[in-house]
Amino acid sequence: MSHDLQAQNRVIGDIAGSDESHADIRALAEMIGFATRINSSRSYENLLHNFWRGLADIWPGSGVRVCEIDRESGYLLPMESMAEDPIPIKGSLLGNVATDCECTVVEDLEQNAAYLRGREAPPGLTWHSAIACPICIDGRPEYVVGVFLPGIHPARAEDAALLGRAVSMLEPLLGRYRSQDSQLGAFRSIARAIASAVDARDPHLVGHGERVSEFAQALARVHGLEPGFIERLGLAGLLHDIGRLGIPERILGKPCPLTPDEYRIIQAHPDLSVKFLEKVDYLEDVFSSIRHHHERYDGSGYPDGLEGDDIPLGARILVISDAFDAMTSSRPFRDAYSDAKALMELDTGKGTHFDPILVESFLRAYEDKLILSQNVLKAEDPLAFLRDFDRH
Repeated sequence: MSHDLQAQNRVIGDIAGSDESHADIRALAEMIGFATRINSSRSYENLLHNFWRGLADIWPGSGVRVCEIDRESGYLLPMESMAEDPIPIKGSLLGNVATDCECTVVEDLEQNAAYLRGREAPPGLTWHSAIACPICIDGRPEYVVGVFLPGIHPARAEDAALLGRAVSMLEPLLGRYRSQDSQLGAFRSIARAIASAVDARDPHLVGHGERVSEFAQALARVHGLEPGFIERLGLAGLLHDIGRLGIPERILGKPCPLTPDEYRIIQAHPDLSVKFLEKVDYLEDVFSSIRHHHERYDGSGYPDGLEGDDIPLGARILVISDAFDAMTSSRPFRDAYSDAKALMELDTGKGTHFDPILVESFLRAYEDKLILSQNVLKAEDPLAFLRDFDRH
């Protein structure tokens, strides 16, 4: 080994062996892990939960409280676990942090007159010190976070700096999700109008997009999926057939079986749907659900013949929801199936056409009356037979 390399290794060893370096390396590793956790979030609510869990990992044994600032009521609203009593914004430790908009280190909570024992910190332990920071969106404090530490780990200025860095990573992500939520809220009404325009080309499809959206969200809720994913899935359900706008009406309304060429044109509609929507950037994460909603679990579907879990989760949900609504709706070449027959077809198709676990979730959602088929809706509508008569 050369003298230069030996000297370099000694320097590296000296740095790595110092207490200060150990602390720096540990802090860097913790922040990398924290950043990875929050960047993997799939919804606004999940982001806040991952932020809370990430802080608990950085300060093991601590009590973390994230509160929303409710200016109208004058209280802080804990996000993870409710306080025994409301936390007033005015006069409390966390409230003062939110009002002053500055990070705070409290070395001794017993000596802090603003600290509301039993109300601000999570229950369970006696907390000795704390660090707290406001969380701002677009420059306005919207949340406040407090990390409460037991006596064996007193809060230091370094802890406040670390919490400040964590908050600075969270804030732009919160702003992005809030902006997306605002965009999605505005787009939802547009999506409904688009779905209605698609359905209007075929009187047998009226309301199809809305029902598929509702069925898919009901299945996803029963399956225990995250609220943000469920909301996006609802949009995918509304828009999954938008590509049908590019299919000639003579093919869409054909009362007899399609020719092979006509069927190939029909099979193009998922790709057309994505093509129509590709410039809407904030819908990019639902494209795969839309494009693959005609894949089959055994790999015999289209457009790519994906199989099993290779099919995106959203698409596996949509194919079940789409099939159930198609079966329980009348078509030019057949009458609507009864709910019982349609559910039996879903059960029979487990493992071939449909994801078997997701079919079970659909059946539970139906049993819980979260899914209302065309049969049920018509049974509850005394004028339905007149509308059907007018269409024919």
